[in-house]
This record gives sequence, structure tokens and C-alpha cells, in this order.
Amino acid sequence: MSDDVAFMSHVEAAFQALARWPELTILLGITPDRPEVQYGWIEPGDAISDSPSLYRIGRFWEKPAPRVALAVWGRGALWNSFVVVARAGSLLDLMERASPSLYRAFSECEDALGTAREVDVFRRLYARIAPMGFSRGVLAAEPRGLAVLPVSGIEWSDVGDPERLRALALARAPRHRAQAFA
Repeated sequence: MSDDVAFMSHVEAAFQALARWPELTILLGITPDRPEVQYGWIEPGDAISDSPSLYRIGRFWEKPAPRVALAVWGRGALWNSFVVVARAGSLLDLMERASPSLYRAFSECEDALGTAREVDVFRRLYARIAPMGFSRGVLAAEPRGLAVLPVSGIEWSDVGDPERLRALALARAPRHRAQAFA
């Protein structure tokens, strides 16, 4: 089974869990193979009742120092894949609780959705709001109602950094070239 198929089976499991617990916002957490300091981490909390593989979120660790990454790795923390499965209303409620001003700013643009003015309205909105990381500014700020589903058995790379993307491309290039000539 390819990593894509295996990963999507976990996404499907998250949707099944959401059908059972519609109030949750479920994040997929990747089982790590090293104490990576450039990734965000999720430390699982208590298990969700009647679920062998769904956990409340104990704590987020955003790009921790090396000793912290090693410690949370040893405690069974997971890499934050940033794949979120939730109902739209749950995400909006989460944003409203964590950052009421950001929620209000986006709410003011609701009338523009699906209209010819949409692009311009959102350009102006993004020009005036302060940058904020969703993980730190919303998820970590308001972990109530969040859960994590561990994902194992796949190779994972967060390519949010140009150097990681380049390294991944170089690591995979010879394998793809060899396959092309086979």
C-alpha cells in the first residue's frame, strides 16, 4: 500500500470519528521517527471514551528546542501534520473563542463570498490583519474540543521550508529516474 493510500485511510478514520463525535476538531498526528525541531508537535492527552485511537490534545509544542523535542518524542508526542477534519461551524467557533477580533474581521467579509468583490475584499482584509500562525494563534490558544488521531506506518516530510523541499526532491530524484528507465 502506498503512503498516500495509507494516509487517506487515516483521513477516512478521522471522518468516521467526526460522525460519532461531531463537536470535535480532529488533527492528524504523525508518529515521529526522530526528535525534529522544525516541526510542530502534539502531545496527546486522555483517550476519548470508547475510542482506542483518538485522544484529547494535552499540549502543542511549536518548533521546540532540541532537548524539548527529545523529551516530547520520548513521551509519545506526534508531529502536527496540520491536516484538520472538522465541521465548518466547529472551526468557526474555535476561531471565535481563540481570536475574537480575527473572527469578527472575517465575519465582516461574509457578504462578499461568491461575488465579484470577493478577491478585493479579502486582499484588503489580509493587508490589514496582523500575521498569525493558525497553530499557535488558534489551535494552541483554544485546545478545548480538539482531538488527535495518531497516524503511523507512513513516511512524512513537512515541506513548508524550501531547504526541506529541496532535500526531499534530491533524495527522491535518483529513485524516480531509475524507475523511468526500468
